Amino acid sequence: MELNTLKQKSIEAFSKLPDYNFKYGLNITLNPPKLNLNEIKNSLDSTSYIHCPLNIILKSKKDKDSLDYLNSVIPFNTNKFTSLHYSELNDFMFITIPKGSQNKEPIVLNNDTSKNTFSHVIVLAEENSKITIIDKDFSEKESDYYSKCVELILKDNAKINYIHLQNLKNNRFNFCLKKAKTSKDSNVKWFDLFTGSDFCVSRTESNLEKEGASTDSLGVFIGTNNQQFDVNNSTKHVDPYTVSNIRVKNVFDDNSKCIYNGLIRIGKNAFKSSGYQKADALTLNETAEVDAVPQLEIENHDVKCSHGTTMGEIDKSQMFYLMSRGLSEKESKQIIVSGFIEPIIKEIPIEEIKDEVTELVKNKIK
Repeated sequence: MELNTLKQKSIEAFSKLPDYNFKYGLNITLNPPKLNLNEIKNSLDSTSYIHCPLNIILKSKKDKDSLDYLNSVIPFNTNKFTSLHYSELNDFMFITIPKGSQNKEPIVLNNDTSKNTFSHVIVLAEENSKITIIDKDFSEKESDYYSKCVELILKDNAKINYIHLQNLKNNRFNFCLKKAKTSKDSNVKWFDLFTGSDFCVSRTESNLEKEGASTDSLGVFIGTNNQQFDVNNSTKHVDPYTVSNIRVKNVFDDNSKCIYNGLIRIGKNAFKSSGYQKADALTLNETAEVDAVPQLEIENHDVKCSHGTTMGEIDKSQMFYLMSRGLSEKESKQIIVSGFIEPIIKEIPIEEIKDEVTELVKNKIK
């Protein structure tokens, strides 16, 4: 679809689609700031095409070829956020991982989030390729809105590790939707660390198509002050012998709040598949709130599927013990939180990123 056509269709969809409902139950709700398309003035005509400088693992393609994949995994009319995203798209990157490429060096994306940015990343991993992508959304400057969509397309036996670090400062609203489409024996491993923005909407989705496809979706979400997070991890099993694993750790303090939705859907043709999801929450005081809504939708009896969730407050006896050994309250909290999220952090395949994540978490806890 031509860019101008996509823009126009997205604007039309935005005007027709209902506002997103952040109410998931009688007392499970968030209160987001009101969005207004007229306040977002970025133009699709000024789209900048950014290409990854790592020529070793980036195969040159014409812009037309890359645009053929735009809107292929995440439709522009998925919801009101995606229609806004496509209508104002101003930052686009297309990365192709060539067939058989096993490059050990990761691609690092350092994004400019200092203005109202609508960033779009497409990764096409061809047969038998493997790559790690580190996507960093950091900012110290104020902006109203930061939107990101990531479309991953994996061919047979392709492997992608996608590490997404979000530490936005003074942002009123952050919307992020990442979605993968797999092929036979391919694997996508997501890792999300989100600590920033006043109001954050995070969606991570995987469509497991073709036999042997699998996904791991790991996340750590940390909120303080009055931050609000709407987090959703979902996997759709389409074909047989597919495997999914969702694990999330939520840590919230002060008056912050999080709603976590987890979904595993196993279709009627996805026999011999297995799915697992676990969400753990730790609140650091009595006013922070985390609500978990785990869901299973199973249309096939020949599967293995389970889910679980835990909720707990910080252990006062642990705090007392650590502080009695000379540590401050802040240092004690940092140690307890670090231990809580360690099972997720240890899954990160790059040591330097583990250290960076550990430091981000340490600085977040006060």
